[in-house]
Amino acid sequence: MTAVEAPGSLYLSSPTTAGPVIRRYRIRTLLIWAVVAALGLLPTLLRAPAPLQAAGLGMWFPGAGFLSSGLWWATVLTHILFVVSVALWVLCGGFLFPVLVWLGSAGLAALTVGQQVWRPAGVIVPLLTAAAFATAAGYFAVDRRRARRNAVTIGTQLSRVEFVEPEPKCPPVGELSAKDLHEMRYLIDLFLQPIDRFDGFNTIDQFREAAYRYQLVSANYALAALQVNYAPAFDGYLRQAQQNAIVKMTDRRVWHYWRVENFLGNFKFGADPIRSENIMYSGWWALALGAYERATGDCQYSASGALTLDDKPGRSYVYDYPSIVQAVTRQFDSTSLCFFPCEPNWSFAVCNLYGMSGALLFDRQHGTRFGLDGLDRFNHVLESEFSRGDGRAALIVSRRTGLAAISNNATNIQSNTWLTNMVSPRIAQAGWAILRQHYFDSTGGDLQRLEPTVAFELLDAGNYRMTGAYYWASMMAAAREMGDEEFYAIAANKFDALADPDGRESPERARSVFAVATALTARFGTKDMWYRFAHGDVPAATRTGPRLESAPYPAVLVASATNDGQALKLVLRSGDGQPAEHELGFRGLEPHREYRLQGSEGETTVLADASGRATGLARIADRSQIALTPEF
Repeated sequence: MTAVEAPGSLYLSSPTTAGPVIRRYRIRTLLIWAVVAALGLLPTLLRAPAPLQAAGLGMWFPGAGFLSSGLWWATVLTHILFVVSVALWVLCGGFLFPVLVWLGSAGLAALTVGQQVWRPAGVIVPLLTAAAFATAAGYFAVDRRRARRNAVTIGTQLSRVEFVEPEPKCPPVGELSAKDLHEMRYLIDLFLQPIDRFDGFNTIDQFREAAYRYQLVSANYALAALQVNYAPAFDGYLRQAQQNAIVKMTDRRVWHYWRVENFLGNFKFGADPIRSENIMYSGWWALALGAYERATGDCQYSASGALTLDDKPGRSYVYDYPSIVQAVTRQFDSTSLCFFPCEPNWSFAVCNLYGMSGALLFDRQHGTRFGLDGLDRFNHVLESEFSRGDGRAALIVSRRTGLAAISNNATNIQSNTWLTNMVSPRIAQAGWAILRQHYFDSTGGDLQRLEPTVAFELLDAGNYRMTGAYYWASMMAAAREMGDEEFYAIAANKFDALADPDGRESPERARSVFAVATALTARFGTKDMWYRFAHGDVPAATRTGPRLESAPYPAVLVASATNDGQALKLVLRSGDGQPAEHELGFRGLEPHREYRLQGSEGETTVLADASGRATGLARIADRSQIALTPEF
């Protein structure tokens, strides 16, 4: 297949109701329930002992068995507990919790019913169930009519928007401003600390979005964007910070949560976070590894067994970038829904976008087809199962039941768009057009009035504070990838306004590490950058020519570093603003050749050794342009 779908317009062919796979899941669930409910009614019809009747009615819905004793309050209490258990099921994959509440309430009803049952219970329970089904059917009928009307409107809107083919070629290497360097230093400082330290990270839990894993991989995305767009010919502290973020993902504290989730959700004791399910670890990490390889040209993590996760003495899980990609794509191929779970049972659309994107970056880097061969099917599922023609989307789907959490507005598209542009630019452009129209309508055309309004939008996923930080960060990421600089500027200004007054970030800050790293992914990014990572080019300076290998940090800050294959051009800034002489290290030079090191305050000559390395002194002021050129 070609990497880019190029229709004349962006018409979106998504259904307005559940897709065929999800419908099959739901029909299967209803059939299982119907059989169990019918069997549960048999004790009542056969006048079996009271405990059997109570237990049987308890299989109709959570707490129904208590009505056999007339304990309606116990039924209500069970419903409340069941809602809590379902929330825990969604939040940490604990399928065990709703199972315990439902079956436990049936068992408890059997123990408390006594010798006689309340006879009307055998009629009331089926009637209540029928009423619930009728109410749901009525609601969904109304919802379908509304969805069809909205789908017509959106279809008309999209039919007038022309598809713009993404740009596969890299823009010229830019230069980081003083503000950009200040923002960069926050991440660099965070990731140059010892590998086993997490000082300055949000430390709340390892199950949801505040977990270390999201802070680590999002930093990789941001630093890869900086590398490829501003410093493709620089190693030093920038490469070291990216490597540290990757290695920290192997820390047991980062991934061992999976043992708990795997037990609560799958009733399994395995702790391997990559082999099965758990795409919120394997998929997000795959994209981080791919971004590092594409931005630096360094494929050390593709070497066999390069990444080892030590569980306890004698037990380790040995992986590398290729085996992670193979684990992800194998699971895409082996499930009818294609998208596989994060938390046990729950398939999140966004996490699967990370997984497929990570596979596509691997394919581009290594010439394989792990992701490409399954991309048509993946996009079909994305459009037919997880998208809605009326602009809504299925955020998560239960592979056991077919239950789905549906986003009621277009804002869900926001955090996914930069990822979607890697798997299907057409779907990404359609989603962005829908989102832009939604925001235009909601603000009456005055986009400066745009603000998060509901709890979901206000929540900073990285620290669970209601600041709107992640809302603005995700808008920045989507707008920058789609080349919408108007939206990017609005979101960036709003995000910057949330910074600490002293300009520093602290663990108690309003902006989480996750949100800051996401915003920096956008700040250091360019239009279609992630598309190019998956299908296009990266600067030649990441592969060949002279490089700045080392510069003392934070005394010297690299604002730009590129080469033309022969000469190296740098823009360096003094970390404290004071001019000083510093030693710079270079590699990628022609062995035993002399090079001229030129700066604003003179020049000197350096000689490359047998390995193509050299060092030289340069005086670095507030902003210094440095050139390393071969002597002819």
